[in-house]
Amino acid sequence: MTCGFDPHHSHQNFIGENMKKIVIVIALMSLTLVSCSQNERTARIGGTQTITLQKGEKLEYITWKTQGSSVPSLWYLTTKRDLSEAPKTHIFKENSAYGLVEGTVIIVEQ
Repeated sequence: MTCGFDPHHSHQNFIGENMKKIVIVIALMSLTLVSCSQNERTARIGGTQTITLQKGEKLEYITWKTQGSSVPSLWYLTTKRDLSEAPKTHIFKENSAYGLVEGTVIIVEQ
């Protein structure tokens, strides 16, 4: 029978408690990413979003619309492409102030 402080047991308990916290933080971050729309992830936390237009459409204009703290919406204007025009791929990149969180939207014409 031993009495007193067991440093090995305390160390294991410390590691176990920290692992629980790490797992909880990772779970919450994963839930946050899953619950966001692709528009919101691209606009708020960066990443890449690809939109393929319908055959024969061409991109004219693209913009984000945000009202207050609502989810950002991506709006884009398309028109019918002339037969003489070849389909293009447009890449729109965000250039943030510090370069930390930058999103990319790729529009593919077909």
